[in-house]
Amino acid sequence: MENGTYHYKIEAAVPLGVRRGSMAVELHNGALSGAINLLERCSPFVDGRYKDGAISFSGVLVTLMSELHYHAEGTLSETGIRFRMDCRVGGIDVVGVAETV
Repeated sequence: MENGTYHYKIEAAVPLGVRRGSMAVELHNGALSGAINLLERCSPFVDGRYKDGAISFSGVLVTLMSELHYHAEGTLSETGIRFRMDCRVGGIDVVGVAETV
């Protein structure tokens, strides 16, 4: 993928069911940055990396009841994103489909 900003609609399987949100990802020479809008909060992520379609990043999802520190790994393409967020209370599977910008 080329350097630039990509927007995705995402779905997360959480203990209370499927939650929908969005994600903006910016690529710049292998560095990955952006934010996840999920659980009615926008949370930037840090320490992002991209190489040959593989991604990894970390962050904190803030909910009404707690802060979920996570590390995520998965794949990214122009047509979709798929990653698993591992956090202290278990994993959250997230799947995204490319959104036209």
